[in-house]
Amino acid sequence: MKQTQKEWARYIQDEIQKNDSYDNYKHAFIEYKDYLEKCLLKNPRDVEKVCQLAIAYFTVYQDGKKSVNVLEEFLKKYSKDLNDDEKAVIYQDLADLYEKDAYDDKKCKYYLTKLIEMGKQSAVVWEVLGEYYLKRKKYKKALECFQEMEKFSDEKEIEDDYNYGITLFYCGYFEKSKEMLLRCYEKEPESAGILYALALCLHYTDDKKLAEPILDKMLEKVSLEKYYYDEQILFEELIDLYYLCEEYDRCVLVFEKEIDELDWEEHFYYNMRFSFYFYSLKKLGSFKKAENKLSELIQKHNKYIEKIEVGEIYDKKYWSEEEIDEFIEEEKNEIKKVLGIYKKIMNSNYKPENTRINLEKMYKTCYLVDCPMHQKLD
Repeated sequence: MKQTQKEWARYIQDEIQKNDSYDNYKHAFIEYKDYLEKCLLKNPRDVEKVCQLAIAYFTVYQDGKKSVNVLEEFLKKYSKDLNDDEKAVIYQDLADLYEKDAYDDKKCKYYLTKLIEMGKQSAVVWEVLGEYYLKRKKYKKALECFQEMEKFSDEKEIEDDYNYGITLFYCGYFEKSKEMLLRCYEKEPESAGILYALALCLHYTDDKKLAEPILDKMLEKVSLEKYYYDEQILFEELIDLYYLCEEYDRCVLVFEKEIDELDWEEHFYYNMRFSFYFYSLKKLGSFKKAENKLSELIQKHNKYIEKIEVGEIYDKKYWSEEEIDEFIEEEKNEIKKVLGIYKKIMNSNYKPENTRINLEKMYKTCYLVDCPMHQKLD
């Protein structure tokens, strides 16, 4: 019979390890939820049990609001009787649940600030508050938080160093950013997000030799869709980076790889960075190739327009003639845009600007206190 929080955590983690899908280990959380509810009937003021119940509720019901309500109601009833250590556990769990599951960043910030005011500071508190400001592009405030986080260096995880690193980058401290991101790279050399941020930083520190293998390695991570930030880099993100770094041959390679993987007749609106591609070909002296590629794209697109006209794309049962004419006009306008940018690049000194690059913050998986899924067990 499982009695302690550690015993339940071991049981839950064992069930997760044995089963590859949520449906197959959900039963463990239902059992834990039932156990906690019975315990709280006997002792409704048990802080550890109510915090664990909030976690179990989210896992069972997939409803962050239900979880935060459990803790908010508990605070209303017992706040005057709780000591600062007990409040701190609840505040940290509420911050996590509000941020990730109830989607209320302001409430997350409210509880993180309360923890700081109480003197219950930690790497987690400062890092997540830094994330809050980083998300809002308030880089100086984010930097202040990450500098406070550094005082708790023994508690830090790779997400902490990464988010600190990109904040340093946005504040213009490129050498310090490089140092932090290289530390992350040494720990996780296959992380797509870290590779991307480090390559960008190395461009600004002019470390071409160090950047070379990283720029190559990113080709292994490129993808049409990004399911996990750590595992994939989108084609357009890599095109943006290569173009910025004036890696024109790589820029062309990625662009053409993307074209090969897309059904072009149905993806003309997909943001393909045409201007970067044609400019790269111009810099490489591949004028004939640029001309042929433009012709090929327009040809394919005209076929797509023909399909619209005969009702293959938009069924005429459901779309009026006027609407179909509008679709055709939109497609023709897209061709005009591409032709216009092509002529401007080839016939002048025009260089398209790259203002799109954005480094995404890395989210902490979980900072719930004693989360049964994620806590480290002996």
